[in-house]
Amino acid sequence: MTGRGADGLASALAAFDRRARAYAPNAWRAAGRADIAFGLAGRLIELARAAGDEVPAGTPIPQVADHGIADVLSVLSADLVAALSAHPDDAVTAEAVQAVTDALTALEATAPRP
Repeated sequence: MTGRGADGLASALAAFDRRARAYAPNAWRAAGRADIAFGLAGRLIELARAAGDEVPAGTPIPQVADHGIADVLSVLSADLVAALSAHPDDAVTAEAVQAVTDALTALEATAPRP
């Protein structure tokens, strides 16, 4: 992983992590937030595999309570970054940035409006 792609991915992952960790445990049940986060987890697994991680196809997302998904995403994010560091791939990096950005946008759309 190199250059602006790496910076963009690190920034997107950090933004999602900050948002995800800001929710109280019961807030994860509202407005499909957990579905968004678990969807991102699945996508990170796919992208890590595409980047050369040896995660077997069909590996399930670890089963955790909804409020624990932020920890799972941290581990999966680290796996993806490690795979991209070992096997740089600009296309996979761009897909990852887009997936994380889209998930963050969806998560932020669940916030109550005044």
